[in-house]
Amino acid sequence: MTDGAGERRFIAGHRSTDLRSLLADLGAGASLCVLLVPAGMAYSLAAGLPAVAGLYASITALLLYACLPFVS
Repeated sequence: MTDGAGERRFIAGHRSTDLRSLLADLGAGASLCVLLVPAGMAYSLAAGLPAVAGLYASITALLLYACLPFVS
C-alpha cells in the first residue's frame, strides 16, 4: 500500500516539461531506438532465441525509459 507520492511525482514530472526538453527527450529516444533495437535482436539471435524476443525486450526497455520522467 502506498501513499501516492510516487504517482504525484510522476504526474508532476510530465507537467513541468517544456518544448526544449521535449525535443531533447524525443532525440534521445530516437537515438536509443536506433541503437537498442538491432542490438537486442542480435543478442537474442546469439543466445539462440528468435529475433522477435530481442525486439520485445528492446521495446519494453524503451517504454520503461519513457515512463520515468525523473531520469535526466
